[in-house]
Amino acid sequence: MDDDHKPVTGLGQEDFALKDGGARQPVVSVEPATGPIAIGLVFWGPLMGTSGVGHELNGLNPASRVVANAAIAASDQKPGFLLQSIEQVAATVSHTQGFERRAIILVVSAAIPARQLQAVTTLAQVVERSETPLWTVETVADTDGPPRSAAQPRPRTAADDILDAAVAVGGGMRWRVKTGDELADGAVRVAALLSAAQYFVTANLPAIYTPPAPIATRHDRGVVLVPAWPR
Repeated sequence: MDDDHKPVTGLGQEDFALKDGGARQPVVSVEPATGPIAIGLVFWGPLMGTSGVGHELNGLNPASRVVANAAIAASDQKPGFLLQSIEQVAATVSHTQGFERRAIILVVSAAIPARQLQAVTTLAQVVERSETPLWTVETVADTDGPPRSAAQPRPRTAADDILDAAVAVGGGMRWRVKTGDELADGAVRVAALLSAAQYFVTANLPAIYTPPAPIATRHDRGVVLVPAWPR
């Protein structure tokens, strides 16, 4: 992993501060979340370089499993088809038994039109309702377009706003690679963050009841990603 995305490991109770109504609450325990993950895979665009994604993800933690997937060509699809596919995969992942954690990984090799992510139900609502965090692995340029460097990604679009909101609500992140051939490796790096840098944190919250909350931490700058599931 590069230095900007180094997993934060070895954390304990003193490393977390949870607040309820602005008041800091005692942290009872902190444990690494090492259990298997149920994963949903959604592919958008040309599938160059993605054939090994599922194999690589399963190889990282043999107990984890890809339980649903969808592959969608970027052309000739009705508006909202990608959103519907993500919603179907999320429903399958969220109802799969025997896994303490779940995630959807969206593998993107072509620019997503905003119309593919817009409907009465928003992508952020899909993530929130299913309580299935969304992580993405994306090329910085279309595989069939002119080459771009990581410093010159695709121009920002309305779809970026939609993806950012959906990723944020579930405590996920967007991972970018330069070419389609690097998508499988990018998915492995995302899986490494999911498997090596998450914790179950339990705190005393006298005002409300809440189960142990999954806190995802990532890279050496100590950014903490927290799912915003309703309680």
